[in-house]
Formats: sequence, C-alpha cells, structure tokens
Amino acid sequence: MDTKLRSILAREQLQHLLAVFTDQSITDSILGELTEADLKELGVDKLGDRKRLHVAFRAVESDELPPVSESKPAAKPAPKPAPKPAPKPAPKPAPKPAPKPAPKPAPKPAAKPAAKAAVPANFCRVEGGKLPASSELGAVAVSTFYIGKYPVRWSEFVEVRNWAAAHGYYSGQAGSGGRDNYPVTNVNWFQALKWCNARSEMESKTPVYKNAKGDVYRTGEEVPVVNASANGYRLPSEKEWEWAARGGTQTHGYAYSGSEDINEVAWYDGNANRQIHVVGAKAANELGIHDMSGNAWEWCFDDNSPGTNRVIRGGSWSYPAWICAVGYRDNYFPNLSNNDFGFRLALSSVP
Repeated sequence: MDTKLRSILAREQLQHLLAVFTDQSITDSILGELTEADLKELGVDKLGDRKRLHVAFRAVESDELPPVSESKPAAKPAPKPAPKPAPKPAPKPAPKPAPKPAPKPAPKPAAKPAAKAAVPANFCRVEGGKLPASSELGAVAVSTFYIGKYPVRWSEFVEVRNWAAAHGYYSGQAGSGGRDNYPVTNVNWFQALKWCNARSEMESKTPVYKNAKGDVYRTGEEVPVVNASANGYRLPSEKEWEWAARGGTQTHGYAYSGSEDINEVAWYDGNANRQIHVVGAKAANELGIHDMSGNAWEWCFDDNSPGTNRVIRGGSWSYPAWICAVGYRDNYFPNLSNNDFGFRLALSSVP
C-alpha cells in the first residue's frame, strides 16, 4: 500500500476508504490526477471530504532523491616527461574572405486561431464530453451545443405564439403562465416542437423539424423528421440535457444542478409553497444555467425507447427532492400537458 495515500486518509479520518482505493489500484503516483467526480465514485460521499482530499492529493510532491554515487579517490597523476622544444610554425596562408550568408526569408505571420462563434443571448455554450459511467444513460459522448440559461418564459412564449398563429401554425390555446418571467407551463411535446420551429422562422433561422412530406412542421401531432444541419431552435436530447444539468466539463459531481443543497438551486415541494416561481431566482449551476432542478419539468426530444412516450427531466415545484436530482428520468404521453410541464431551448453548434 502506498504510504502517502495511507497517511492522507488517516489524517482526514477516512481510513475506511483504504480498501476501496486499494481495490481500484489507486497509488501515490496518480493521486494528483483524481478529480472530485472520481473521488465521489470511489465512495467519498461528502462534498467537504471530496474537496479536502482533492486539495491534499494535488499537493502531493515526490520526495525521492536520485541515489548518490560513491566517490572514488583520485588517481595520482603519472610523472610528466620533460618538454621537447616546440617546432617553429609554418607561415599561415592569407585568410580567404568568408562568403556572405544568403538572406533569410522573412518569417510568415503565425495563423490566428479560429474565433469561437458568439454565444446567443440568454444561452450558454456547453463544451462536449462524456456523461459519467454512473448515469443511467451510460458514459455516452455529447457534442458541443448551446442551451438556454432559463426555461422558456411566458412572455417570450406568447410573443412567438401570436406570430405563429398569423403564419400558418395552429397552436390552439397552448401554454399558460400569466406572469412574464415565470416558466410557461401546460405545453405538451408536440406544441413545444412547433413553437421551436415558429421562433426559428420568426428569427430567419432554418427550422429543425419537418413533417412527413418534408415541409416545415407547423400543424398536427406527428413525430417529425429532424434536420440535423439546421441552425434553428429545438428541444435538447436527453443526453444533452443531463450533461448540461451536471455542469458539463466544469462539473463538481453534485446531486442537484449546481449544488448538494437542493435549497440553493431548486424549487421543490419542500420550499415552493405549492406554486411555481420566477426563473433565475435560485443559484445557477457550474455553467451558469438556472432551474434545471425543480420549478418546472422540461421536455427532451427522445422517446422512452422502446416506448412512444417522450422523456421529461428535472422535477418540479410539486415533487420531492430526490426526483429533482440530475440523474432522475421520467416520461409521459407526448400529447399530455400539465401545470408544471415546460421546456428549455437548445441550439446545435452550427453556423
């Protein structure tokens, strides 16, 4: 067993984890490479313990010195023979002038790195990566994308809904809210997709969803065809939603989106007073995204394969804390709406 690991665990009163670290072949040489997420998977459940161990492991420096070779006594020098008279040097020829060096070509200016695309207003750029193996989805890869900082709000929903009604969309009385900066609710999955298309057209973007005829999906209830190269608004996939909720590449491995303390980041049945709340009132997660735990459920595009229901994530103001965790999954009929069903926008990282 490596002595530094044993010493640090003893100092932090975590000796019970010694067998777990040993079973996973954790040695002194790799302590500095462990992340807080790695420590959580190794059984360090408390956030404070993980942070202390993470700092201690990163501070470990090797104290081994290279072996010092034994010095040998210097050998006595052999007696020098008597010096012979030096011969007279031959006359040197006149030096030839050195050739002038060819002029060096001027250095080419270094190529400037490509600039990142500007992040749209009220969106966060989510760099790609992999979900942790502990996720129910598995360690799946996620490409870079954009996601809304907040769920869609009632004021923006109404503006697009009114535009859509005048441009060939049928939305009926979709959505409710009543207050501008509160999440829109009572939106089913089909209505959310058509609203995404309507906002895309309203802002001169290419709509993502098409009907079976290849036209822009504006009416009816059908599972549309996805135009993956479109730059319009869409629902996030389930893996994108979970990757963003966990904090992406900046994750601290929290149970809820942004904290181990649900009261810091979410409205749920323990603090919401049986009602929905204004968006952004709770702290953001590691990426600057609000309300991914609690307040309102959020539709994802995926079905609950092999079923036909559609995935919904995040929990809401009317559910207990454990349902608002970033790893919790649920699904409902796509034509079902409720007073705590909302959605959040995503954008592919395309021009």
